[in-house]
Amino acid sequence: MKKTAILFFTISILLFIASCKKKTEANPPVIEILSPSENKLYHLPEVINIKLRIKSEQAVTFIKVGVEDEKQMPLTTSVFLFPVSGETDFEVNLQIERIPEDAVGQSYLHIRAGNSVGTSHEFLAIQLENPDLLSKGFYLITRPGIQQTKVQYYDSLFSETDFLLLSSEFNKAAFSFVDDILCISVKSPDKLQAYKHKTSELLWTKEAPIPLSEFYGLNLSDRIVFAGTGNGRVWGFRADNGNEQFISALVFDSVPGEIGVFKDYVMADYHSLIGPERGWLIFYKETAALYQKHSSQLNVHAFYAGESRNDAVVFGNIGSLGVIQFYDIENNKELISLNFTTGIITASCRMGAGFYLIAVGKDIWRFNEQTLSVDFLQQANEDIIDLQYDIVSKRIYVAEQQRLSVYNATGDTLIADIQSPNPIQAVCLRLGYPSFQDE
Repeated sequence: MKKTAILFFTISILLFIASCKKKTEANPPVIEILSPSENKLYHLPEVINIKLRIKSEQAVTFIKVGVEDEKQMPLTTSVFLFPVSGETDFEVNLQIERIPEDAVGQSYLHIRAGNSVGTSHEFLAIQLENPDLLSKGFYLITRPGIQQTKVQYYDSLFSETDFLLLSSEFNKAAFSFVDDILCISVKSPDKLQAYKHKTSELLWTKEAPIPLSEFYGLNLSDRIVFAGTGNGRVWGFRADNGNEQFISALVFDSVPGEIGVFKDYVMADYHSLIGPERGWLIFYKETAALYQKHSSQLNVHAFYAGESRNDAVVFGNIGSLGVIQFYDIENNKELISLNFTTGIITASCRMGAGFYLIAVGKDIWRFNEQTLSVDFLQQANEDIIDLQYDIVSKRIYVAEQQRLSVYNATGDTLIADIQSPNPIQAVCLRLGYPSFQDE
């Protein structure tokens, strides 16, 4: 009897060990990526066709398919699959329009598959090449009546559609080509609003803060909309959702007009509310803390980032003179000052690296930053309201009181002539990337 009990106990132990061994032999799924091939190159936008084979002793509970950078930050919205019992082969299509500017290093297809035991991961390196910018059209902003702002959109073939009609006076506008969003600042009451191009949908609104509820300058850079306010601050909002990203220190007796954005700094042209004094305040771009002050009598029309890292090219006016100044931000020093003796600067834009267009009254000049020279381009019939240059189509947009003329890059060929029944306030170009949702 004793021997029988010992034998039974031994068999039980062996069965228990065998059972444990079977449990430890169970594994997470095995993932095999059938396609695409490793390091396949995709010119975006593109649909990536992915074929998988998943082998598992246990039922597969989920499969997750996505694309990530080398820090495993997602570059696409992931796709989840929930297989039926016995299913082993899968096919997924991932749409990728473009990868973000802050994506790091190599791109990877990342497959996850899980069962009751655990989750397996499989990576495959792929090459993603972002598309080039396209010239998609432009917005023509006019004033049809008192406290009214009308925005019309012209596509690349100059076909016109009504985009917005607002019951407020126009102030400034800027376009985010990454987000395909028009940001527009209006007066009385002062608001900053963002509209999605595809639907004209209002995405967000910011009211100017009290007690001096006014918006002044506007600059959009790196998907951040910077706006000067009546309480003396410069605010920065994300173009896609309106979240606050930058708030400068409160200035009690001055307000910021034009705003410039540079590699490491944000600067604004402040003018006093109680006297004739004016000058520039420069803030750290990352922290919004005040870096330094610079006294200047220049009534700034626009700040541009120069060819050197933190040099500013400044266009503005002193009295009846148009002025171009070069300013070294980090050494707080004016380097060069050039004058137009024929009038004040009313409009300007960048043509490309080191080149600018400047409107002085009816005349358009091309300025070379390297040689410090200006060349006469052409003369309009009336004073110029706005000036834009499309770097993709290489076209110059010249807005007069009720006429918009579109020229080639040298200004000697008229491409389009648009007469407006209403006074023109501004022209805002719509550049962008190819999209699956393009018109």
